[in-house]
Amino acid sequence: MKTYILTAVLATSLMLCACGEKKENTASVAPAESETKSATQEIIKDAARTSCDTLEWRGAKTLIKISRTPDNEGDIVTGEDDIKYLDNIVTLKITSGGNVIVDKPIRKSTFRNYMDSKTYKKFVLEWIVFNKIRNGNIMLAASVANPIQEDEFLSFAITVSPNGNISISKDENPDMSAPDNDNQQYDFD
Repeated sequence: MKTYILTAVLATSLMLCACGEKKENTASVAPAESETKSATQEIIKDAARTSCDTLEWRGAKTLIKISRTPDNEGDIVTGEDDIKYLDNIVTLKITSGGNVIVDKPIRKSTFRNYMDSKTYKKFVLEWIVFNKIRNGNIMLAASVANPIQEDEFLSFAITVSPNGNISISKDENPDMSAPDNDNQQYDFD
């Protein structure tokens, strides 16, 4: 019986010592403040999102589906605050009367001709939205923006013709009531 009590006391003592050592080791392993800061700095990604617009276009039911996801193959933009932001990719899919008119990924590089290199390096593709129908074409608006300063952005007009041709112009007038100037045709294939 004495042996059993002695063994139980000894085992309890060893467990208490082991737990005490574990706590001390955990405290001594805690990283320094500078290590913690760099370890927690990660790349910020925008949330994926999708919008759908259904409308009547050229006598047929038309669906405009726009999906934004982080572009894992895209640029990493480092902000003035040294935080890193992953660029986005937006997939534009337009179906009309059961036919696919457009199904294309759009990246920030699509708008490269309209930005100087400094702007290109610090902006990300933010979003594309349906705007209106004009002259039989679907008009969309795109935004390429500074991820840190929401009021610093470039706006683009995207025109999709009935046969799926896409033209892009820099949009100085976001309501897009002015005529398009400087249109460029893009082959996304």
